[in-house]
Amino acid sequence: MKQTNVTAFAGILEARRRGNTRTVLVLGSRAGAFFENRALYARLSRYSKRPFEHLAGPEKFQECFKKLRENCNESEVHTFLSEAVWGEGGLDAREEDGCLAELVKEGYFELIISTNIDTLLEDAFRRAKMRGAFDYRVFNVGSERGDPTQYTTRPRYCTLLKLFGDLISQRYTLITSEFDQGKDRELKGYLENALAGDVLVVGYDPLWDEPLGYAFPASGGDIAFVGEELPAVGSNMARVVEKRQGRYLVGAEGSYANFMRELHRQLLNQPTSYEAAAISYRASEQTSAPSRAGERLQADNAPLLSSPEAESVAGITIPSNSEVEAQRLKIFISYSHVDAPYFAALLKYLEFYQNQGLIEVWSDQDIGLGDSWFEEIKRALALTRVAILLVSIDFLNSNFINEHELPPLLEAADESKVKIVPVIVRHCPFDASGLQRFQAANKPSQPISSLSPGDQEAKWVEIAQRVKDLYRA
Repeated sequence: MKQTNVTAFAGILEARRRGNTRTVLVLGSRAGAFFENRALYARLSRYSKRPFEHLAGPEKFQECFKKLRENCNESEVHTFLSEAVWGEGGLDAREEDGCLAELVKEGYFELIISTNIDTLLEDAFRRAKMRGAFDYRVFNVGSERGDPTQYTTRPRYCTLLKLFGDLISQRYTLITSEFDQGKDRELKGYLENALAGDVLVVGYDPLWDEPLGYAFPASGGDIAFVGEELPAVGSNMARVVEKRQGRYLVGAEGSYANFMRELHRQLLNQPTSYEAAAISYRASEQTSAPSRAGERLQADNAPLLSSPEAESVAGITIPSNSEVEAQRLKIFISYSHVDAPYFAALLKYLEFYQNQGLIEVWSDQDIGLGDSWFEEIKRALALTRVAILLVSIDFLNSNFINEHELPPLLEAADESKVKIVPVIVRHCPFDASGLQRFQAANKPSQPISSLSPGDQEAKWVEIAQRVKDLYRA
């Protein structure tokens, strides 16, 4: 093995792209939602007898794995992992995922094999305006079998193979069960062939990702290992990197976040979307304070759609009333972030129709890093034709939804400008919410959460089709 740096990696990736060859990117669990997840660490630290707060980052991560395996059944594991991603203190969009999405669009990676069961990368793809099934394809080993290339035409940019499954579908092999590639001979052959090529491994954890280490053939193309530390001596991963005379980058530079941001900078020679937003903000600070104060006062006091001509509010052009009636082309999804798993599940089925050009879906996932979150939501509400409300007790109790999303939607519905479709995702007092005047897509007594995984999928198919028909009516 020989040590290297990000500049060398960037040069290799660029040379391969120009030569029309690609590197397989393998993302381990340290590139996912659970590594350095404060919410997960806080909840599991009480099970540990070790001085948790004094452990290094990788040690905390591995201690969490041990405590989940030792102390929790399958249902408890799912609860812990779900709350870590979607509960209070969960993760927001990450700059490094956006960097990777941009590198994928530029053609540096066509196959990503990931052990992560969250949807952070898929969310980043959507923010980068990549369309599921057309621009990228997700192959979920938890619910799909065989060769990932045999089912569909080749996506424009990349295939994301989720080796351990998917948290939303609750079909994953992690903690309480282990991934076994031997159970699927076609998949095993596909993996062996892919991992025998040129491979870049980022974020590998020897405990969380242990089954992945056995998927690599001992011989093959170039292999590069990027992480906080080298794989343990004697481990299968270490043997593979050694036998294939691989290169490595470890330490702070080897963290997924630092590595992906720097790789993006060197390959694309431009700031990330997050940095670009910061540059734009600093430039705006050069304007005079009185001018900015006046602009804010005018924006705050102006009605959303008060002029016959288009307005500009905080840098966002808001269409006039007449323009809106001609431009109400969006399906707006309103939900509490506690219900993010249900949102993500529904979005997959709506994207099927969106990718055919039949509908246009908008949610807060379409807000880019650095964009004005509130103003983007306000603009989308003004352009909404159909609003889907994912109703739960958290939705009904949400101050933001009740103050900023529901009022313009209900007003537009009263004027027959917007069609509202409630979907009850968890048990709640829907019949006393004031929303019961709108025909719900399912019975309040049978929320989505009460259905089996298979029945949930059938219900999402039905809801997505009904919304499509309503949108096009």
